[in-house]
Amino acid sequence: MATQWQKNDIIPDPNTGKDRWQIDKIYKGGMGIIYIVYDTNLREAFAAKTFQDQFLKTDFLRQRFLREAEAWVKLDMHENVVRARFVQIIRGKPYLFLEYVPDGDLSRWIGTLRLDLKRILQFAIQFCYGMEHALSKGIQAHRDIKPANCMITQEGTLKISDFGLAKVFDEIDVAHDQIDGPAVTNSRLTLTGNGAGTPQYMAPEQFDDVKRVDLRADIYSFGIMLFEMVTGFRPFEGKSFDELRRKHQNDTPQDLKAYLPSNAAGLTAIVSKCLMKLPEHRYQDFRALHIELEEMYRCVIGTPPPIPADAKPLNAIALANKAGALASLGKHEMAIEICKHALSLVPNLISALINMGIALRELGRYDEALTCYDDVLSLDPKHAMAWSEKGVALGHIGKTDEEMKCYDRALSLDSGDKMAWYNKALLFGKLGKYDKEIECYNQAILLDPGFAEAWFNKGAALANIGKVKDALFCFQKAYQLGLSSAAEKITICEQLIRVMG
Repeated sequence: MATQWQKNDIIPDPNTGKDRWQIDKIYKGGMGIIYIVYDTNLREAFAAKTFQDQFLKTDFLRQRFLREAEAWVKLDMHENVVRARFVQIIRGKPYLFLEYVPDGDLSRWIGTLRLDLKRILQFAIQFCYGMEHALSKGIQAHRDIKPANCMITQEGTLKISDFGLAKVFDEIDVAHDQIDGPAVTNSRLTLTGNGAGTPQYMAPEQFDDVKRVDLRADIYSFGIMLFEMVTGFRPFEGKSFDELRRKHQNDTPQDLKAYLPSNAAGLTAIVSKCLMKLPEHRYQDFRALHIELEEMYRCVIGTPPPIPADAKPLNAIALANKAGALASLGKHEMAIEICKHALSLVPNLISALINMGIALRELGRYDEALTCYDDVLSLDPKHAMAWSEKGVALGHIGKTDEEMKCYDRALSLDSGDKMAWYNKALLFGKLGKYDKEIECYNQAILLDPGFAEAWFNKGAALANIGKVKDALFCFQKAYQLGLSSAAEKITICEQLIRVMG
């Protein structure tokens, strides 16, 4: 399996093999894991989210995670949404790097004196605006609304997190023995729809027919959260998943009037409408909800509420990063268009040219990719990555002599570029120079011991020169690092070893 990182470990950049993200904190929950890291390149902190190592072999989870990461990346910038910055595949496992909000989530505010009525209404309005933005960008529903997924900045701004990731574990058998609250025993539910959520906040229909859950289930979950902000406790608790299902579907929540001043009694009606058992009886969108909340704010506070700013357009650098994230998710056409937009804002932006070249190359548009790399090298002749990527493109059009020169040039500029060593190894392999191929893989692995593809291809090169036992070791290493395609090679090597005695 892939490496289980520990606090203070430094995660290498998969593109270069160089140390990049130093781990400060680690949070685990269910199947997911979040690393709070400091990016030594960008000099800022991120929350890097992925799933735990024991689920690495589940290709369904990997693909679902990437699809939902793509949806989150497309949300761009809004002050009430946690921003997804980029995606990286590290040692065979996808990581989504998110804006880090260091001051915690809404659950830290609930039940405290600082969460007064004015703040409750502000957070509720901000939440609605964040959801409206997400829904306008193609998100159909969040499906896991709860205080833990609402981050609060030091300035008091609510930011919604975890868009779509509740769906990552869809269509698998999930044990509900770790829900927040009283322990649950011997209760399991097979999920076949679009996200399970958290039982204390789930809409009645979400328990039985999650496939058809829509934004009105989010409105119900928001109602639970709003109830909890006002009272300090949730309207429904239970000792089992089935008990929570029964209460959400049949019980009536406690009246809120005892917890509100007389001039805010209208909030009771808002919460009650959110918590209607049938979706068609609730608010049908977040706009209708925020309009009523804003009117409530005016009545109670006596001033208009602060309205969140409209979504901000991405600057050129942010656009280039978004393009890189989408390219890593296989959305190459989309990445190219975004790079073009970035270059229209800042002509000759190197990161946009590089990312566009990579996307073009992945689409087989090698001449166009070469133009991008040449543009970079005209701006910065010592850009090692551009030389290496140019070599890859040249290799695809059969110019192996020029390809080799590009890798040599890249390595003369940066001998720590693992991808240049790897690409050079692949070229030696095509030329049948297996000893030199293996030497280059060794350099790549020295730079990044977790480089699964390098271990795998080194194994293939060793097998080509008859070193089957050494090849088996390399294939096993690649498999341990999460490269599932190594399994077949392991079987072949084991058979060869038995034949050879």
